[in-house]
Amino acid sequence: MHLQAFMKQTEEEKDLQIMAVSDIYTRRKQRARDIAKLTDKERPSRLRDLLARKDVDAVLIAAPDHWHGQMALDALAAGKDVYLEKPMTHTLDEAKAIVEAVKKYNRILQVGNQGLSSPATHNQRN
Repeated sequence: MHLQAFMKQTEEEKDLQIMAVSDIYTRRKQRARDIAKLTDKERPSRLRDLLARKDVDAVLIAAPDHWHGQMALDALAAGKDVYLEKPMTHTLDEAKAIVEAVKKYNRILQVGNQGLSSPATHNQRN
């Protein structure tokens, strides 16, 4: 769902570019790479490889909930801005660590439901 929305935004607005997809589940990863039309060069096999790339400015973390905290901390430490699906973390201590990392690395973090962040939602009137 995220990737399809990003691809539409890439084509219509031309304000973002999908640089890489990382997923531990091989079939889902391949399907996402095909949707994003990524070349072999753009295929990191692990999150650590994606975070090391200088041409990646931001990451979207859409992983199982128990990984959100650590993945966000790793991305922030790597100098990436982060969109983090809800829940932000499982513990208050993890949440506090992320807040501190945002300050320390001067990065942007958004937590939420992709439905609230989508352009379609912004265009709706009540």
